[in-house]
Amino acid sequence: MKTHIYLLFLLFFIFLLSCTQKEVEKPIIYGEEVVLKRYEDSTKMMVIQYNVEDTAFAFKTYFYRNGGKYMAGGLHNGLRNGQWSAWDESGKILTIGNYVDGMSQGLKIVYFTNGNKRYEGQLEQNERIGIWKFWNEQDSLVKEIDYGQPKPQP
Repeated sequence: MKTHIYLLFLLFFIFLLSCTQKEVEKPIIYGEEVVLKRYEDSTKMMVIQYNVEDTAFAFKTYFYRNGGKYMAGGLHNGLRNGQWSAWDESGKILTIGNYVDGMSQGLKIVYFTNGNKRYEGQLEQNERIGIWKFWNEQDSLVKEIDYGQPKPQP
């Protein structure tokens, strides 16, 4: 009989756990954009949007004169943080890179205007590390360079 009670209690406990909602990470909510710079014709050149809950976080976007995005990415305390991307005037992606406290960190990919990769590799505190691959515009691998491990920081 005791075993049945323990079993029922265990099943009830499992049921309760399965019904509870898991905490979902809240998305960062950015406020209205603030235009920081304009071209002579008053077209926006640079805008910033601050996080509504913590203004240390922001999202900054630069624009071409034609209104297309030139470059965009996150900021934390005024320094690049998170993914930054750049596009050509027609809207094709040119670069994707990551930053931590203003320093290039992680995977960096640069593209030709035809969409093929130009090069890619890892960065650690603005320093190339590991194997970097380089392609020509026809998407053929041209060379690989091993930059080795990062130098120890003093």
